[in-house]
Amino acid sequence: MLYLNVASASKVTVTLYEAAQNVDNPFFTWKLFNAENEVVFTADDISPVPYYYNSFTISVATYSGLTAGIINVETGQYTYEVYEMENQYDLNLSNAIGMVETGILNIVGTHSETKAYVKADNKIKAYKKR
Repeated sequence: MLYLNVASASKVTVTLYEAAQNVDNPFFTWKLFNAENEVVFTADDISPVPYYYNSFTISVATYSGLTAGIINVETGQYTYEVYEMENQYDLNLSNAIGMVETGILNIVGTHSETKAYVKADNKIKAYKKR
């Protein structure tokens, strides 16, 4: 079981290389899902020895973007699947060589987001939703 904390970036270590078919240079795309949410994302493998283990830094953020390793999901329990990809940063799972790992991932912490609204006088007012 993997754990991510909303308050900080989390280092996740898994062994994906042993199940990869492209042993020269595999890339990995992650899918998190539960009954309410689904997100597909990539993260850079920062392991100094990827043939033995794979390390990723993953952050749970309150915004979405195209930055690798940053996901926008609510706290809770998710099933995760990791797919081997031929190309780095490929989010299309139909291009996957195969699934290399599956498991349970828990996201813990307080999830809040900042919203901005423009008032009638064209001034921006921001507040945090709790």
